[in-house]
Amino acid sequence: MKELLLCALKRQGKPATAGDLTDAACALAMEAGWPRRTWANLQPRAVAGVLKSLRHRREVEEVGERAENGRSVPLFQPRDGWDAKAPMPAAPDPEGEDHPLHGTTNRQKFVLFDVMDSCLNAAARQRSELNELVNRHNRELAELAARAKRELMAAGLEGAR
Repeated sequence: MKELLLCALKRQGKPATAGDLTDAACALAMEAGWPRRTWANLQPRAVAGVLKSLRHRREVEEVGERAENGRSVPLFQPRDGWDAKAPMPAAPDPEGEDHPLHGTTNRQKFVLFDVMDSCLNAAARQRSELNELVNRHNRELAELAARAKRELMAAGLEGAR
């Protein structure tokens, strides 16, 4: 993520806050087609922490402050200058370490998908059976209501019409 943030900062062309950089980094990642899970949870507070880490590594420098929402927030710029064509870092592996299937073998994935398929088929059968049960119940209720109405009319009771 540090590489993405540094790339976004270099492409900014002006000092940026953690909030500015969060938006720019998300936009870059979306544009590059990165998986949503890699950038969707990016928050200004976390970006501020990464910027401080980059400052300690002397890759960025704090060049002032700007008022945002009644608070003073630091502005950062890359130490080695602006670069509108800064190279975009490679997208993370779609099945990286934080991917739910990371570390599973192809055989395990096959078994997992087979079990999931069986579960979906069973759920579809149960839904069909439930729909049949509801339809049968509704028919029986309609027949019962019709029979009750006939018997009330046969007995000559008012309100059966």
